[in-house]
Amino acid sequence: MIISPVYTFSSKSLVDGFGRVFFEDGEVYRAIYDSESGFCNTLIQSPLFQKLLENKWIPKTSLTTKQVPGYGMVLHHEKLQEILPHEWSFDMMKDATILVWNINNLCNEYGYELKDGHCFNILFRGTQPVLADIGSIAIRKLPDSWIAYEEYLESFVIPLNCWSAGMIYFTRAILGNNTAGVTTIPSQTLGNSGALQMIPNMELNFEFAVKRKRIFRLKKDNKLLKGIVSAGNKLASLLLSRPSAILHFGLPLGPVWKKSPFFNKSSLLNNLQQLPAPGNNSAWQNYHRQAFAKDGQIVYSDRFHKIADLIQGYPDIRYVIDLAGNEGYFCNLLAENQQIEKIILSDFDENAVNSAYQRFKMQHDSRLHTVLLNFMLPRDPSDTSSRLKCDLAVALAVTHHLILGSRFSIDAIFERVSLYSRKYVLIEFMPIGLWGGEEDIKPVPDWYHVDWFREHFQKYFFLVHEEQTEKNRIMFFGTIRK
Repeated sequence: MIISPVYTFSSKSLVDGFGRVFFEDGEVYRAIYDSESGFCNTLIQSPLFQKLLENKWIPKTSLTTKQVPGYGMVLHHEKLQEILPHEWSFDMMKDATILVWNINNLCNEYGYELKDGHCFNILFRGTQPVLADIGSIAIRKLPDSWIAYEEYLESFVIPLNCWSAGMIYFTRAILGNNTAGVTTIPSQTLGNSGALQMIPNMELNFEFAVKRKRIFRLKKDNKLLKGIVSAGNKLASLLLSRPSAILHFGLPLGPVWKKSPFFNKSSLLNNLQQLPAPGNNSAWQNYHRQAFAKDGQIVYSDRFHKIADLIQGYPDIRYVIDLAGNEGYFCNLLAENQQIEKIILSDFDENAVNSAYQRFKMQHDSRLHTVLLNFMLPRDPSDTSSRLKCDLAVALAVTHHLILGSRFSIDAIFERVSLYSRKYVLIEFMPIGLWGGEEDIKPVPDWYHVDWFREHFQKYFFLVHEEQTEKNRIMFFGTIRK
């Protein structure tokens, strides 16, 4: 974090000519630079801004009387959940992509546009994506254009299309890139990144050019022409004693939207809306649905009710994260407890998370959030846990898979779970281990027993309550040792 004379600014508020975000007493503020205060005042009083607020497309925002040295005015923002792009499921990405498109179109109606088109400006209010950075709204530069269109294509449209086609590894690489898009080196463009060629049904034209002047165009790539271009440019570099790219064969030089009708602005929204989720199967999809959904209705087990009743007895538990919560059926039961203000469903099975997201959307409960997360192996343990940390961290029916299946040490498991909690943990032990029913009892190691589990639990937590809720479920509830 960077310390100002008065306030602590967000370490992620780095590239913004509009202002900087800071936090105070759990609230979110944005200090606006002196040079931008006039524009900001005009913007927040504009019909556009009021429409964005009405649509719930931006955070609730108000002007404050706070003063920060070096800044002209200070805004207060609604606090939203930060879920990074690599933690989104497919439909989260799709909804965010459509939101940015709709916001830019609305801005155009009032003479504005979005100057940024990347993913990192999107936060979530439950299952609703929100444009958090109002500083990305700017006066429109040119009619019938969008300054951030190429960034939007590389950050949202291309990854989403590849994801829909089942290209999961490629998509994850893009979403995990801190520069937000598919380009990774200063000289790289969408045209030479290889990304366009990977999109299914992409219509491309390849051209041969000399000194950027097109000589002819082909519908297909051509290895012979590429070889000629490579050899010709090497010879030119030797003759001129400097790198020279006189010849060109490949995708057309220039803006990416001119390379293919695929990016036609008049049809893009319709294409996005019709994109299906990928058809890849996963190990734990439908697990909760099989166990708890009967004839379209959710039927909770007595075990779930016992756990929820225990949690209800602690009024200081307002935020809960369910680690490895599959499709989030336990989160649905928790949501019946009105004292709980935020519930985060996390799991590493993308299909399970996406299913939870779809169901939560239909329930219109802004307390319910979804995160694609392997809590044992997050990309950045410190940042991830600080963003998702809650009053209570729950880990139901997962420790036996981690210990007996994945061979994680029990100490590592408790260390990881504790990162996501401010005070309380609720962790289940499965005494029969990887048990699939009466006829499927597998032997467990001699050391794997409830006394062993309790001993290690008490190294990290004060044991408050222990109860066997089912044949293969023992609930441990405790507080973190400081």
